Amino acid sequence: ALGVPADIAGAARVALTGVAARYDLGRLRAAGQASADIGRRFAFSVSVGVDARMIATTEAGAKRRFGIGAYALAAVRCAVPCRPFRARITVDGEVLERDAEEVMLANIGSVLNDLLVLGPAISPADGRLDLCVYTPSNLAQTADVVWRLWRQRFEAPNRLVYRAGRAFRVECDPPQVVQADGELIGTTPFEAVVDAGAATFVVPRPR
Repeated sequence: ALGVPADIAGAARVALTGVAARYDLGRLRAAGQASADIGRRFAFSVSVGVDARMIATTEAGAKRRFGIGAYALAAVRCAVPCRPFRARITVDGEVLERDAEEVMLANIGSVLNDLLVLGPAISPADGRLDLCVYTPSNLAQTADVVWRLWRQRFEAPNRLVYRAGRAFRVECDPPQVVQADGELIGTTPFEAVVDAGAATFVVPRPR
């Protein structure tokens, strides 16, 4: 997502010739305790819903054998049929409540070399995190959401909800398993804030 090549030689070239860039991180807090830092940061996202269920159900052997394909198969199994839950999200004091299939706080806005873009103008260097709520209720609507992320057409308020902010609380009924940067960390509720400019990465020089 930061443009560093996945192959060793390419990554080494970036390490030797790249530039240092300061990026935000997300910081998780114990729910209901404004100053309770639980010591975990995330660089990409924290979320509940389809991707958390995907991570929970993808076996280690399948990951070794099929790589990212194992996650793709698990994602299909977890997305079909739809299993919406009630989400109540507080963003800098604003409360949003709706049924959802996925609730994500994203710091980086694209996956799979920009194959899917999660939302509009998501940047890891703007001092904010971006709430992405996806709300399909059947297979056709799920396909529509994926198509919109692929085509970067985000104007669908009945299925795509976005808010940028600095402090978040996520509650779900029933409680949902939570993932942060691909690791399961517990269940809802959870709270998160942005740590602006908290991490330094070496990235390719701008062209």
